[in-house]
Amino acid sequence: MTRSRLRALLVLFALFACHALETRPALANDPAGVCGGVRAGWERAVASGKPGQIAAAREAAKRLSGPCPELQRRIAKFDLEARRQIERERAEKKEAARLAAARARQQDITLRAPPQLTYPAPMPRPLTFEELCERGDAKACGDAAEQFWVGSSTVPIDLNKAMTLYERACRGGSAGDCGILGLKFEFGRGPAKDLVKARYFYNLACEGGVPLGCHDAADMARLIDVNPDRAMITRLYGTACDGGVPEACEQLGDQHFDGNWVEKSFPKAAQFYRLACETDPESGACLKWAKMLFDGRGIPADGKRAAQIFEQGCKNGQLESCDLLGEAFESGEGVPQDDKKAVALWKPACEQGYLLSCQHFGLMLIEGAGVEKNEQLGFSFLNKACAEKISESCTVLSVALLSKDPSPKNKTKAFAAFQESCERGNYLGCGLWGSMFEDGWGTKPDPVRALELYEQSCESGLAAACASAAKLLERGRGKVKPDRYRATLLVERGLKLDPAREDLLQLREKLKRPAR
Repeated sequence: MTRSRLRALLVLFALFACHALETRPALANDPAGVCGGVRAGWERAVASGKPGQIAAAREAAKRLSGPCPELQRRIAKFDLEARRQIERERAEKKEAARLAAARARQQDITLRAPPQLTYPAPMPRPLTFEELCERGDAKACGDAAEQFWVGSSTVPIDLNKAMTLYERACRGGSAGDCGILGLKFEFGRGPAKDLVKARYFYNLACEGGVPLGCHDAADMARLIDVNPDRAMITRLYGTACDGGVPEACEQLGDQHFDGNWVEKSFPKAAQFYRLACETDPESGACLKWAKMLFDGRGIPADGKRAAQIFEQGCKNGQLESCDLLGEAFESGEGVPQDDKKAVALWKPACEQGYLLSCQHFGLMLIEGAGVEKNEQLGFSFLNKACAEKISESCTVLSVALLSKDPSPKNKTKAFAAFQESCERGNYLGCGLWGSMFEDGWGTKPDPVRALELYEQSCESGLAAACASAAKLLERGRGKVKPDRYRATLLVERGLKLDPAREDLLQLREKLKRPAR
């Protein structure tokens, strides 16, 4: 949701607390289509082979992780195979480079042969990779293994012999060949698939100084261990990240962002996302880092840098980047404010299936901002997004309709929409749901439940919810007894989120005065 739209919703939210709202529209009539559209979008994206469309389809599916487990499994399998393909290509390039170097060494041996004698003498035959291997050259063992693996006019394909030579190279100190063995056992290329052996050889590669081996060993531990050693896995990812593996840095960023296995820390998450992005500008970590820069989450906000990353991602076909660049133009953060440019980004993104852009475009149509006003069409776009269970869109749709056509029937529907939005993790939905409990709209009045939801929304970053909770505690109501100390803490929390919020500033001054 864009910032100006969020501010508009917060005004509506305040109206809730003052008994001004009264309704919410009927939600989409097609709840059975929860997975259909997103699954079709995912299949089209995969068929297209375009990274941007695949990333957008994955983001849409992530929001539906509850009702669409089969789709999530498909995406997880696709992601695993895609990443392994990249790793295989890297390993094959490295093998090709090593083979070329070995051939150069072999040619050098030939050039350094003793000069021809004055009398006829046989020229020495260059040693083969296999012969060099027999003399203890571990890298030559790997080169010989490659020859038997791919075959040639002089060397027949012999996978068993190739595997023996790869293992000999690995145990002789060629850590890169340990990683190759891990790949072959992980995917069953030649030998039978064996994840335990794959993990063993990845660990050997890691111990031999191959960063990618550390990353793969961590992945294997997460995959096959019933009770994985979290500290060890995090340490392996750290070693891989330090060695320049962007996927490992992004994984560490995700762990710190979610508080998964490590302390939750937005600054550390941003640090790892930045490392991954700087190593690989096409990494998905770039968008994650840009979003943190745009919101100033855990790090100083930098709208200009974030907008640059959004723009590059949009040019690469990432619909989420296009949507966020539209937010930047609509809010004027990092780029000059321009509603028309925002609409020009949101409309095509919506047409390509990015539902948050449909929500944003719908709001612009309802308000007539950057486009000719068309409320009916605008509400249809909001309904489209809500129909796919985009919780934020259902919340926006409910508020928009309540402000236009309040009625007891719509209050009941709004109550259900805000509940679903909150339970899906949308902090704005939690705040609005709390207002319904406070005033008894669509349910019986319950100040205790209202306070719980206000505080939950406040903790998630909504200053208006902090204000509502503080007001409720300052005056007390029903089973909620006046508590000026807690109210003061909530006021300070809200002012950290929005230092210029007038109602919080007024409440702060009121709480400073002695209670009557």
